[in-house]
Amino acid sequence: MRRKLRMLIAVLTLLLYLAVFADAESLLIVSDLHLTASGDHDAMLDAICSKAPGHDAVLLLGDAANSGRPAEHQRFRAFLERLRAEGQPQVFVLPGNHDLSGGFSALDFAGYYDDYGYAQAFSRDASTASYAVRTACGVCLLMLDTNGYDEQAQAAYHGRVHPSTLGWLEEVLSGLPEDMPLVVCGHYPILPFTGSGNDDVTNAEALGRLLNRHSARLYLCGHRHNNYTLYADGLRQITVGTPFSWPAWAGVLEIGQDGFDYRVQPLFPEGSPEYTRLREEALSLGRRMAAGSLTGTSYEGDAEAMAWFMRVYTASLDGDLPLQHETLLSDENCEKWRKAEVRSMVKPWILSLLENPQEDVRRVHIP
Repeated sequence: MRRKLRMLIAVLTLLLYLAVFADAESLLIVSDLHLTASGDHDAMLDAICSKAPGHDAVLLLGDAANSGRPAEHQRFRAFLERLRAEGQPQVFVLPGNHDLSGGFSALDFAGYYDDYGYAQAFSRDASTASYAVRTACGVCLLMLDTNGYDEQAQAAYHGRVHPSTLGWLEEVLSGLPEDMPLVVCGHYPILPFTGSGNDDVTNAEALGRLLNRHSARLYLCGHRHNNYTLYADGLRQITVGTPFSWPAWAGVLEIGQDGFDYRVQPLFPEGSPEYTRLREEALSLGRRMAAGSLTGTSYEGDAEAMAWFMRVYTASLDGDLPLQHETLLSDENCEKWRKAEVRSMVKPWILSLLENPQEDVRRVHIP
């Protein structure tokens, strides 16, 4: 009798588990590989391939090629074929601004990577490389081409949501079942709706209103090479950093009945040779930025001012800045950087990290 009762409990537990997690899906998300024609970043590609098993699909969010040259696209395609050969049947790509250079247009991109999302799409925007596809587990991916392509220059220099894409999106979103999980992806960040320089995205605010009207809650992107998250007007934006520089994170999105769970996925073990090399490269860059920015100012060579810069810089990279920003903001060395007559963009950038503290992107839940 007890044995039958234990078996019954086990069966009921299994059924409950299946009911809760049957629709769960896991996506591995990578952006900004910046591959050249040479063999650089091979360790990065190996690491991504090693993390792909166990996920239902891999999403690559643009700037796979460094300058849009044919040899770079050939190398990226060979990497996609390797992912397939090593057991990852679902791989979806979209273009970034670096991909659309050297005469490689958005429609060229869609044709060259036809079997990595475009051929499987249930709808495509005729004017751009945007498409909509359903994963094997039933999640709808809206893979948006957010590049402003200049036909005369044959290159993409800025972000833009084409008016035709907005009309196409309206049709797609209006036709989706209400209970279908939806993930929107692009290369350029769209939050905040106003930015600076080449990070501006024409029609970003119109895209945001459209997504909000249709209750889209998550937008994934790349472009800025760092990992962070923003929330505005009902939309959560998660920016995936580049995997070829420290901390070398990919993203993992798990989709279940209670919403989306995002976490970062380290590609290299802490203390490994590749991790150590990338970390030292990042720290060396930070030290050069700090010293170079203070050159010619009254704080040139100020070790404490440069050490403060490095604390902010490393905290922003490893995800600890939300916990440290108040302490760093009240440090007397912060005032030195405010007063320093720095002519580069480094000063407003490092101060903006503290004045507009980013949320912790290492674990995010979106209901």
